[in-house]
Amino acid sequence: MRENGVREARAQLTQLLEAAAQGEATVITRHGRPLAVLLPPEAAQWWEARQRHQAEQARRQADADERHARREAWGSELVHPVVAVVRYHGDPASDDPLYLREADQIPRPRRELHALVEQLRPDYRSWMVEAWYEDDPRRPSPDSARFRNTARHRYDWQELGANNVLHLLDAEGNTLAHAEYDRPVQIPGDPDADA
Repeated sequence: MRENGVREARAQLTQLLEAAAQGEATVITRHGRPLAVLLPPEAAQWWEARQRHQAEQARRQADADERHARREAWGSELVHPVVAVVRYHGDPASDDPLYLREADQIPRPRRELHALVEQLRPDYRSWMVEAWYEDDPRRPSPDSARFRNTARHRYDWQELGANNVLHLLDAEGNTLAHAEYDRPVQIPGDPDADA
């Protein structure tokens, strides 16, 4: 690849164009530093393709950065869980509370809800497989949702997982997170889920 200064390139432009047509590239310099390159048509096509590729890579990176920023903002938003319940068939009237420590009933970033639900999951699972006996002092009232739900679905694991769902609620009763028996924790509004 030859090099020519700007002044020389002006004077020899016709020859440089002919050389480019023959497949020879020329670097045009100013004060010894590369300023531009005169390329053969094939090399120009490759360069254009490379520029398009780099532009596409930059666009994808910008999209990824935007998604990351959106997820960070969403995950940093404070939410206030106040109660954990097992809900039968999505009916709030069937809610049966699980034990949620007072220390867990505090505002926290939304990203911490996964860990809190996983902490509650063992109690939730044991709730679903309890067998109540007449002489069991822990036996709830037959009129309670807990008694009806466990009696109705005690041995049907598929039904247990799909119909009795753990919900983490705020003071207004909105679901902050929910999970079935052995399924991943779901958080409404998760940007990754919407993508």
